[in-house]
Amino acid sequence: MITIIRHKQFSKSSFYKLFFIRAVADLLSLVPNNFGNLLPAFFGQQLLPIYSTVPNWTIVLLTFFVKTFEFQVSNIVTMFILLNRFTAIAFPFRHKMLWKKYFWHLLVFMLVLPMIITVPVMRMRTTIIFYDSNSFLFEDKDPGRPNIRYNSFLKAGSSSIFLLLALLINILTFVAYKRSKKAALNSQSAVKIEKKLLVYALLTFAGHALNAIFLIIIGTGILKNYFAMIYIHSPWINDLCSLVLSRFLSNMHFFNPTKRHNANGQHGAKSARAAGYFRTNSFKLKVKEQQIT
Repeated sequence: MITIIRHKQFSKSSFYKLFFIRAVADLLSLVPNNFGNLLPAFFGQQLLPIYSTVPNWTIVLLTFFVKTFEFQVSNIVTMFILLNRFTAIAFPFRHKMLWKKYFWHLLVFMLVLPMIITVPVMRMRTTIIFYDSNSFLFEDKDPGRPNIRYNSFLKAGSSSIFLLLALLINILTFVAYKRSKKAALNSQSAVKIEKKLLVYALLTFAGHALNAIFLIIIGTGILKNYFAMIYIHSPWINDLCSLVLSRFLSNMHFFNPTKRHNANGQHGAKSARAAGYFRTNSFKLKVKEQQIT
């Protein structure tokens, strides 16, 4: 987040603003991952007396609601990041104007839609599933339909929609990239920057897609007999696919694609100034020698 905020284009670029929003959502996922997964899984026996006294709505809020809300926000923002790269390549002259005009409308959409579809999660009644003598997990149950896990099916369904739409946007982006590369409308440095930002968007999408596939497996009950064994790994899979991958790519200077170019440019400018200085002084020295002789 600090890397994104400190970038000189943060206040002007919709691309960096979208990445900042997704970074906030990824950090928000640490709350349910620790409260509802890691702590009960590793310290279940010690924490069971404390968790038993916590009201149901608190457990639902911190374990299921926050997780589902940030997951929906993260998916929607990821699709808009891919769409942002598509418009930057397909409509380079209208890209900034379009995103500047509609960015705040899209921001409201990113927050309101996940909130609306996640509110029913608060009706859940949680039950404790003991994984072994030392750890336990929370399971979400609909009181009206005790055999249905609304939260799990919601994430599985939204993950399927997310993957299909993201795949479609990626195909359109690659087609537009091939055409723009042939047209060569931009300078070589601008093309390199757009290419790096596109690669960054695709790699982070791959991480979120992996997490979405994981949630589809959980939500649909494909491996029902191994549910607890699989579900217990969701925190580190989520962190690896979102926080770790984004941080790793940020350290690889994907957010500073012109850094090396600028450094070389500054070095070249200094060398040119130094050469000019020595040429000027050499000329003055020759003039003085002629005057003396």
